[in-house]
Amino acid sequence: MRALRKKNVIEEDYRRPVAVLETDPENGLSTRQAEERARAGWDNRPIEPPGKTVGQIVRSNIFTYFNMLFFFLAICVIVVGKWMEAMFLGVVFANILIGIGQELKSKRTLDKLTLLTSPKGTVVRDGRERQILTSELVRDDIVVFSAGSQIYADAVVVSGECSVNEALITGEADEIKKTPGAELLSGSFVVSGVCRARLTKVGADSYANKLTLEAKASQPPKQSEMMRSLTRLVQIIGIIIIPLGVLMAAT
Repeated sequence: MRALRKKNVIEEDYRRPVAVLETDPENGLSTRQAEERARAGWDNRPIEPPGKTVGQIVRSNIFTYFNMLFFFLAICVIVVGKWMEAMFLGVVFANILIGIGQELKSKRTLDKLTLLTSPKGTVVRDGRERQILTSELVRDDIVVFSAGSQIYADAVVVSGECSVNEALITGEADEIKKTPGAELLSGSFVVSGVCRARLTKVGADSYANKLTLEAKASQPPKQSEMMRSLTRLVQIIGIIIIPLGVLMAAT
């Protein structure tokens, strides 16, 4: 959640307050109103989920406490000429490679994770329907959803009615009928019917994008009290080993 909060702070930084408009479902926003919201940061721009870069993954697997301890001990035994005693470095390097490989595989899988796949949508601007990129839509836009459409931002139905499937985001397989005033969650699909809806939450604010950010956020696994105690014990032993290694090298 820390990464998610950080992302939300970024979203707030680039946005300027713009009053919410109860847009007329027949005319939609004017071009000027849409441009004003886009300049103020209230557009449906794609999110850039937080995550480690390849370099960060490599560094985090190499520069660990235990690896540094093993490298130090290896230097000690090499200094005294006992090269064969440094064979344990093979296990250390193998562990590093396995760790990097697993994290890179996980990163590739998460990078492909997305709930929103609709590139274009139908919007009502200046009283006319037009097809534009979903990233160019803004809050308060009036959009048209029909059978087969994916809902690409959170919205409220203002006219017409439709049935939607929210299984992708809630796990509920039953079709849900949406009438004027009902909320539409991004990431769900329209199964039947046609409706016009006003976008209420766009970009990182939308339900689907929040789920994506949470899923992709890098969070360290929680350790039990026993594991934390064992980790502290091993760290203390490691600290004691350092002067012993120096003493062994000196003698």
